[in-house]
Amino acid sequence: LLSSSFEPHKAIHRVKNGKANVQMETCVEPGSGNEIRLITIDNSTQKDMDVEVCIAFEPVVTKKLDYDSHPAYSNLFLHTSIEDGVLMCERRPRYIQGQRQRVFMGLYGDGEMEYETDRQLFVGRNGSDAKPTSFDDGFAGSLGAGINPVMAQKRTVQVQAGRRTSVCAVIGIAPDAAQ
Repeated sequence: LLSSSFEPHKAIHRVKNGKANVQMETCVEPGSGNEIRLITIDNSTQKDMDVEVCIAFEPVVTKKLDYDSHPAYSNLFLHTSIEDGVLMCERRPRYIQGQRQRVFMGLYGDGEMEYETDRQLFVGRNGSDAKPTSFDDGFAGSLGAGINPVMAQKRTVQVQAGRRTSVCAVIGIAPDAAQ
């Protein structure tokens, strides 16, 4: 069962099945435009469960018009890195005086964090966007320059029987790594 509700300051999406209830609240931070997602997993069973929470997207670190005119070219000149658990993707400027552009993502909560920035490794040989093989094989943790980037982070959290836990994702754009 899936339901969604919208309020002036946030969107709430809920998924319910016989084992767990999952709720994701999404809001945009005023001023910065950063997107914040609070994902809460409620274990309604009598057994502890391990849950994988993954956020993944294609980083588009350019103007919409540039991306629309040549999407493949827009994937070039991107460099990924990680610092203090924050995954970053930066575009080299086209001009010497050009401003660097960065998109970042952090996935915070209990459990081990994994990441991947190479879409081919993330999706895998026989995988798809809906079911990447890296969920079974593990994330390779690649960083650096690539030709088909993805920003993917996953946390595996343990939810005790009858309890709930939350994971928070922050996605945004920053002019420099310090911000």
